[in-house]
Amino acid sequence: PWNENIQQLLDEHGLQPRELYLLPLIPLIELMWADGVIQPAEVSILYDQVTRHLAELHTSADGEEIVTVSEAEAFLDRFLSAQPDTQKMRELRQLSLKLMDAGSDRHGVERRKRELFDSCLDIAAAAVTNYPYGKRDRIIANEKTLLRELFAGLRLGS
Repeated sequence: PWNENIQQLLDEHGLQPRELYLLPLIPLIELMWADGVIQPAEVSILYDQVTRHLAELHTSADGEEIVTVSEAEAFLDRFLSAQPDTQKMRELRQLSLKLMDAGSDRHGVERRKRELFDSCLDIAAAAVTNYPYGKRDRIIANEKTLLRELFAGLRLGS
């Protein structure tokens, strides 16, 4: 059953049930680590997305606070303070994409998926690890691979 699978993943990753609401941030964090280095421009884009995400959660819950800012910061700190395990991040990404698809408002689901992918593109293009870089190397191979996986997983429409 779905709930047992979710609980097992939460337990494996040391996540609290309320942190399910923060899982849509995982693909961004995963992409930030694709080059092995978290850079300030990437963090700025991530925090913009976090702010929008928390505001949307707040609005969709008719003003109720679903996840506090401090809970979101603790969640991010766990993944930004040291590079997380690649396989665990892949599992969390897959769960986050399934949860995103579970929404009943199809228009809203598609919009959120497009916004997530756009933010991932912004993160990939925000910073490079080496200068100078080749004209096709601004986004490195690991980032391109992850972007392709994410695009396929999001199953974006038009």
